Amino acid sequence: MTLVILLIDETRRGLFWTVRRLTPAKSTAVNDLQDKIPRSTFLVWLGMIFGGGFLGVFMYGMTNKYNYRVRRLRLKFKNFPDSFRGLKIVQLSDIHSGSFSNKPAVSRGVDMVLNEKPDMILFTGDLVNDKAIEMDNYKDLFSRIKAPMGVYSTLGNHDYGDYAHWDSPQEKAANLEALKKVHADMGWRLMMNEHKIFEKNGEKFALLGIENWGPRVISQNTAGWTWLIREQKISHLNY
Repeated sequence: MTLVILLIDETRRGLFWTVRRLTPAKSTAVNDLQDKIPRSTFLVWLGMIFGGGFLGVFMYGMTNKYNYRVRRLRLKFKNFPDSFRGLKIVQLSDIHSGSFSNKPAVSRGVDMVLNEKPDMILFTGDLVNDKAIEMDNYKDLFSRIKAPMGVYSTLGNHDYGDYAHWDSPQEKAANLEALKKVHADMGWRLMMNEHKIFEKNGEKFALLGIENWGPRVISQNTAGWTWLIREQKISHLNY
């Protein structure tokens, strides 16, 4: 952040210098304007603007974390099997259970999912902030999430525990295995670079679950059999 602020200030100073070189007649006015806003004052103002902006975004996120909304999208695929037209899917992502402190509010969010009556539910990563134990108090709530065609999940970048301190690699690996068990205990099928084929009236489509490793893995995992069936992919995206 400091580098960004300094870069903006250097850009400002560069613009003043350019104007003075290109328009000598206006140099006095430009110098007066620059002198009225010393560098230290400009940096303080800029820092306050950036800091206030980030604080505002942080506070908005903290105070609206239970403000769940349903966004409906109608998707059309030319090659999607006719037998599955009208399929209703609910996608959930970035639960980050370690940030919860209001269980009734979370329960209302689960009710919103169930009220949609989806055929299939997809969870696309970041069940926790860092550790599997964050789900201890919420596993019973999310176990209520069911759908006729199943609940399928993938891991997000936070689920691997890369942002937490571990006493040993073995402890970190044990945490990941514990989190995988949480998915299983809730009845969610965790898809680790694998697929499931759905068939109806002789028509098929495949659901692909990709780990949080990027587009390269997606191409590797689909290259061998994409031509056989129509596929839909689920994975976690970082922004």
